[in-house]
Amino acid sequence: MDRFDNLHHEISELEPVEGTTPLGVAMLPEPLNKVLQRLIRQGAMSAEELAEAMETTPEEAQHVGEHLASKGYLRIDEKEDEGGIVFRVYLARMRRQNITLDL
Repeated sequence: MDRFDNLHHEISELEPVEGTTPLGVAMLPEPLNKVLQRLIRQGAMSAEELAEAMETTPEEAQHVGEHLASKGYLRIDEKEDEGGIVFRVYLARMRRQNITLDL
């Protein structure tokens, strides 16, 4: 199994989520956790940048990004200036803590 097929296999085994957390990203298998951690730090990546981070082609990176988006780990946004798309980590909303302030 080559690297591209291995990534798809690992992603297909992930449970669907509605966003993730930094801890959730850290718990992902290698190399997905490293790529998503880099994406969190960078904010957004084009398919070309994602390919560089995954050491694969832009076409394969786009397929992996779309697969991660279908599982709820990434968002796909349109680039405003030149068209095309960018991938961002879809961070889950934090639930409010109902802790009273008058302890």
